Amino acid sequence: MNTYLEVDFADKDKVKALGAKWCAIRKKWHVKGEKKLQQLLDYTIVDLCVPYEMKDEAKALGAKWDVIRKTWFCSKKKSETVLKKFVEGYVSDEDNAEEEESI
Repeated sequence: MNTYLEVDFADKDKVKALGAKWCAIRKKWHVKGEKKLQQLLDYTIVDLCVPYEMKDEAKALGAKWDVIRKTWFCSKKKSETVLKKFVEGYVSDEDNAEEEESI
């Protein structure tokens, strides 16, 4: 089974060297096998929870829209940094502070 990756153009040579293959039909890099996947985990695809009113912000930060699945997504690497607030279940430090004040 193939695992598809979200790879920035600047990283294409790196993932190719690690064993990823280009799928011309899907226009995405993919990897087959658990061992190779472990080396490329930063590039696996993560779905995002983007409210409609925040779509422009998410897009500016690097999120991409999947027209088939009708959802926003990004690479795992981006989901842990610039797009962290759009990952389901993420609680910001501000949310924690507001919660503690209400207790």
